[in-house]
Amino acid sequence: MDTNEDGTYNTMVGDTIDVTTIQTINFGIKVYNATSSDHIRIFTKAGWVDPGNPNIGDTNWLPAGSGNPWTYVFSKTFTANEQTFVRVELRQSWLTNYSMDGMTNPIYINIH
Repeated sequence: MDTNEDGTYNTMVGDTIDVTTIQTINFGIKVYNATSSDHIRIFTKAGWVDPGNPNIGDTNWLPAGSGNPWTYVFSKTFTANEQTFVRVELRQSWLTNYSMDGMTNPIYINIH
């Protein structure tokens, strides 16, 4: 998570940040050794996040791209003292009956 918008992602999964005003935060996701069928989905306490990518469609799962690592960057706005988290799931397919390959620990927003 890049909390001060300097291009450096300095918050890791499991960390907590405090948001005291309305703030837009950039998130960077890296997936290593992704296959063409791998998909990610981004969640908060309120449910899945639509990061505004037209490739997601109605499933809200983003297909993994090329590159090793494949990197995806998105932004989310939080309000002062909003208590939530952000985490990511990686599955072999957007279909729910496929196994989950990975899930990040959350990054907590105003939760101590």
